[in-house]
Amino acid sequence: MTEFPMNLSNSKNEWPCNYLNRLFSSNTIKINSIINEGNKIVFKKPYSITFSKNDDGFYADDDYLDIHCFGGSINDLKEDLIDELTEIFNGYVKIDKNELDKSGLVLRNKFKSMIK
Repeated sequence: MTEFPMNLSNSKNEWPCNYLNRLFSSNTIKINSIINEGNKIVFKKPYSITFSKNDDGFYADDDYLDIHCFGGSINDLKEDLIDELTEIFNGYVKIDKNELDKSGLVLRNKFKSMIK
């Protein structure tokens, strides 16, 4: 179990839960669209993923789409995320659905439900 210190340094004298929400809510990457490699992927609502930092860099996981990204900087993390989303689009949405197995069809349908 992760334990948080009871006395957080907090210059605005916010309630601890509000202070924690403000700290962690900024660790989100939002993507409205991706235009690269001849693709144009537009999300119905911004794709959002929360990231964390450890000693090696930044990482983000999206179990819904089975995405696991890492970067030494936030920009590297964003690039890795865009590459992952583009790979899903190219490998599951753009191809003939008859080429996909059952799990591939599930991922295709999940991703298609998120894009215009």
